[in-house]
Amino acid sequence: MINKTHVVFTNPMRRVALTLTYICGPKVDAWVSQQFDVLCVKVFGNGDHPPTHTNMDEALWDGFMTEFKCTYGEMTEGVI
Repeated sequence: MINKTHVVFTNPMRRVALTLTYICGPKVDAWVSQQFDVLCVKVFGNGDHPPTHTNMDEALWDGFMTEFKCTYGEMTEGVI
């Protein structure tokens, strides 16, 4: 609540990037790296693909959360 207006939290690209920095360890490092790559291609494009999103597109966060839940949802379900 304290930082809800901070640019890192209001900018979906930065929100995904920040979240990915907290997910670390040998069992998840490859997935995190892949997610960073996907994020960069979506926002900046690459030689083969033009950008498909702006950094302010909330679909970046929604897509990341869907991917996270698909990959790790079963592991975290019921954990509070």
